[in-house]
Amino acid sequence: MYVADTGNNRIVGIDLDGGTVKIIDQFEANGKTDRLRAPAGVFVTTTGELYVADRDNGRIVHFSAGGHYISKSGPPMPPEDHITGVARCSLSLMLTRITS
Repeated sequence: MYVADTGNNRIVGIDLDGGTVKIIDQFEANGKTDRLRAPAGVFVTTTGELYVADRDNGRIVHFSAGGHYISKSGPPMPPEDHITGVARCSLSLMLTRITS
């Protein structure tokens, strides 16, 4: 199970016994370290890949089942546009569920 730990800017993977198995808070993308900012939701595919609604960055970030960065979509947004970013991320996650 994965939980969006919004206040701590991370995604936490928890096993069935309640132990933490994986934390995703930063990742390498295009040779640079990038960070999640207030992730608002996470969708897990049947193959274990993760799609994270990275709210304050206004994008969806795609990770492998092992937690490795694959891709990101959506341009970063200015702080005053965060509500629009949340709506866009939520819509993208819904579309991902429909098309997966």
